[in-house]
Amino acid sequence: MTLRVMPPPKTFTVHSSLLFDPNQKAFRKNISIEIDRDTGSIANVYERDDDEDLQLQIHAGDIDLRGAGKCVLPEQMRDASFVERILRATSHVRAALLAGFTTYRDLGTEALGPADAQLRDCINRGLIPGPRMFVATDALASNGSYEIRRENKSLSGSGGLIVPRASDPCDGVDGVRAGVRRRVGDGADIIKFYADYRRKVMRFPGPGVSNTSNQPILFPPDDPRKRNPAVPLFGQDEMDAIVREARLAELPVAAHAGETKAALMAARAGVTTVEHMFEDTNGLLDEVLKEMKRQGTIWVPTLATVESAAP
Repeated sequence: MTLRVMPPPKTFTVHSSLLFDPNQKAFRKNISIEIDRDTGSIANVYERDDDEDLQLQIHAGDIDLRGAGKCVLPEQMRDASFVERILRATSHVRAALLAGFTTYRDLGTEALGPADAQLRDCINRGLIPGPRMFVATDALASNGSYEIRRENKSLSGSGGLIVPRASDPCDGVDGVRAGVRRRVGDGADIIKFYADYRRKVMRFPGPGVSNTSNQPILFPPDDPRKRNPAVPLFGQDEMDAIVREARLAELPVAAHAGETKAALMAARAGVTTVEHMFEDTNGLLDEVLKEMKRQGTIWVPTLATVESAAP
């Protein structure tokens, strides 16, 4: 009698009772996914006829909506070497894949240029293990806004303090269109721009970049939240132009917005997602949500960021 060892099937199946479909923006019941063992790609997706009570969900917990294979603090952007940050990212994406995260959306390299696109390509070429990555390369911001702050700017370029560029600065309708085209040329899968940011860190300095620092200073605003508020970085015409240019390249657009004021402008422009939206100083939340629903804009609240900043 000869025993034959049967090879494992070419695919394995992941069953779910509830799956989030990002295309339909809705949950679907009793969906099964066949995965190719060799490539890790999805071979087939089908809906089961049975109604088994599997109690298994596949949703944002399995697809990291705000992956970060990089350092993000100003000191790290300024001081950490390119090699160190790439090695950290390589280790991070491997650990993420082993933990079950299959897809990363990385919205800006924070002073590393197109390194995220290059990391994505290394994963796709099989050089290192990691999840599927959708990247933004540099985020767009207006001049003098999203940058590593320092007071001796007058020395820059003359042998003094020179710091890495934290974003791709651009101004005006023509300028932001050119910025989008630079991002496309660097390999971006997503266009990310800062709809607002805190620009008064030098005017009312405090520990880190907190808006509510109580560090003693002469003549502070009455409301500590106004020490360094998030203010719009682009006008409505500029945001509209960013979205129009991105659509020509068939790319989605993500807008960073700490306040509802900038979020409303971004939603009116037709962005794909609004990130954060932590504060509603102007009482615009209801209007923003209505506009986002009208435009089909997704709100990514980044709750982990909120929790990390909570007292």
